[in-house]
Amino acid sequence: MIELTVMNALRIPRDSLPGQLVLMRHGRTRANDFYSARRKDVSFDPGESEELLSQPDWKHTLSDLGIEQAKGARSWIDRYMGGLATFNTCWTSPYFRTRQTAAILSEGTAIKWRIDDRLSEQGYGEASNLHILQEMKKKIQSGDRGKSVWSFYFNGGESQVGLQGRFRDFAREHLTGYGERDSVLLVAHIGLIGVARYCIESWLPEEYDRQELLEHSDIKNGSLLIYSRISPYDDSIVTERYRWRRIIYPISSSSNSEWQEIATVREFTSQELIDQIKAVRGGI
Repeated sequence: MIELTVMNALRIPRDSLPGQLVLMRHGRTRANDFYSARRKDVSFDPGESEELLSQPDWKHTLSDLGIEQAKGARSWIDRYMGGLATFNTCWTSPYFRTRQTAAILSEGTAIKWRIDDRLSEQGYGEASNLHILQEMKKKIQSGDRGKSVWSFYFNGGESQVGLQGRFRDFAREHLTGYGERDSVLLVAHIGLIGVARYCIESWLPEEYDRQELLEHSDIKNGSLLIYSRISPYDDSIVTERYRWRRIIYPISSSSNSEWQEIATVREFTSQELIDQIKAVRGGI
């Protein structure tokens, strides 16, 4: 039986990835609070509303909850991972909300952060207003032709495919040359983390779209997405690619997941390929 193999994985030389890769989503921002209030028709301070609307996306900073989320992540890393000093390298996006999150994680320590533009949020161009963006994504996916967020190009911005390209470029340059006992931390945005999941776990486009419909709800602000090449059950077992994953939301233990085994190389039979298409289109 002929099988098709799908490898979206990072295509980094074997045994070169850090043993653990942790991707953290920045804490919640005041802009999140504002747009949430707007959707619910709840009043918001007019002066602050005007300030938030006039700011470019990269200048938004954390809300009180976002600060709490970052502090919770620091406590969890200190307790269960031995603190930030155990990471070989710590990276952050240049946006203020990620830099502020990173600063809270390492406050009072000698940890130094590296900043890379390729970890920035997806460029949404004319849809950069959070409220407009959310409405647009809903319209894209509910359209008569079943348009896809995965392939949609935002006017003046970039597609998910373009974002995926810069994450792969970052990975090839900065996630190589590590050993199995090394670890790296990235503080980034949900768009960037979404394409990282797509690449590392070899998702299909329709699987990415399903996560978009859920607004990646399993990766809340302040969450930690942890990938490991080392078995969480037997540390003598080490794989060439990331084989285990878990998601931690430090300020709510009920949201924490157990370790899950993932397939970074997936194989499909002819019938499975046809079934995938039928599941999306209803028939071919």
